Amino acid sequence: MSANCYADDRFPEVHAGLAKLAGQVVEMIEASGGSITEESAIHGTYRRACELRKPPTVAKTRALLLGDSGVGKSSLINALLGMPGLAKVVALGTSVTTVATSYESPLQGQTKKFGIQIDYLSEHEVPCLIRVNNDYKVSTDNSAEFEPEDLNHIEKAGTTAFEALSHLFYGDVDLRVRMPYRDSW
Repeated sequence: MSANCYADDRFPEVHAGLAKLAGQVVEMIEASGGSITEESAIHGTYRRACELRKPPTVAKTRALLLGDSGVGKSSLINALLGMPGLAKVVALGTSVTTVATSYESPLQGQTKKFGIQIDYLSEHEVPCLIRVNNDYKVSTDNSAEFEPEDLNHIEKAGTTAFEALSHLFYGDVDLRVRMPYRDSW
């Protein structure tokens, strides 16, 4: 099954029809009273009909955002989430996109062309990513300090990027946020 099957508006209707047909096949085979063991001739048809009754699993792709400071990684993420300045709030004003973050798509049952699911990490996963982040910072840190006018320019560019990206995705985003560890923060 194509990983982009949920982007097609007709897919849910087609799948519902196929699932109904597969259900009828399963009922007919079970009603026949015959043997449905792996050795029986009907076993393959029965197994495939049972599988077709369930929604298909989606092949996930991972997107990795890489780039130097100020190129728009945070602006893209903020625009996709529809929350300007989110990266600054979460990171208390420091850079947040150096942290390894996983983005996967499409979502199970996704019907819109673009979707986001955010999974916050457990307290056991965070130390591993902090080590990865520290290794990254050690290998890339150039200890450059920004002048106030440079920071203003970067902030204006980020706002412009956020607005442009928001217009690109506005109204066509399926956003889901799962926060299982919220109480432990």
